[in-house]
Amino acid sequence: WENVIGVLKDKTNAFGCFVSALSGLPNIEEKKIWPNFGVVHGLKRNVAWRVLDAKYFGVPQQRRRVYVLAGPTNFYPEQVLFENAPYRDVEYPKNPLVFNKEKHTFEVFREYTDCLLACYGTKWNGNANALNGSLYVMQDNKLRRMTPLECERLMGFPDDYTLVDDISVTSRYKMLGNSWAVPVITWIGKRLVNVDSSKPMSECHKINTSESQSTPDFGNLYNIVEISDDPRFVISKKGQQGILRRDVKGKMNPRLREVMES
Repeated sequence: WENVIGVLKDKTNAFGCFVSALSGLPNIEEKKIWPNFGVVHGLKRNVAWRVLDAKYFGVPQQRRRVYVLAGPTNFYPEQVLFENAPYRDVEYPKNPLVFNKEKHTFEVFREYTDCLLACYGTKWNGNANALNGSLYVMQDNKLRRMTPLECERLMGFPDDYTLVDDISVTSRYKMLGNSWAVPVITWIGKRLVNVDSSKPMSECHKINTSESQSTPDFGNLYNIVEISDDPRFVISKKGQQGILRRDVKGKMNPRLREVMES
């Protein structure tokens, strides 16, 4: 089970209801804010959860999600989701923000993007992404949003995975924004196969419950961007003016502001 991390602090205690029912607890556990990881050994099932960020799993996208694993009482999901290894904080690599690719010049505004949302196809210029520039690309001095192909790569899908039948660009964005980050699911799947989950995790073990796997894998936006001459993705002067007007608190990425004002 996967969901946005806001579920951990939902005012209706939705996560507590879910975990309590799933594990078969006699009463619903009540918490105003649930931690980013945890384990419940219940009467019906054992449950574990952990917040993981896709940007540590090989794709340059900050995508924090809570993942829940559950199974019968002889299955200990914490062995899969948690790691028997200490974690040392590693800063995201400082990759070049300006680079050349096939005789074209590209500029991005951060080493990794914000979370790709399902509304990216319709509201790409009206949220925080419009201010930090992380979901914009400058190609040969033209500012544009990311293409569906680039978004497929951000999610870890093969190229043109969503290019089926007569699907619209907006629908492709929506499907990708609603999907799972493939490398994170792959990591969980491999651990389900390869890790012994028949015994509970010892309390004396040093475990990694951070948002990153113990050996982080970092992506690079150089491998994400494509050469696109499609005018549908170019941000017009009028669009840029509208984005500049929204920055009433002056929080826009300085380089992005410089680009838009010029």
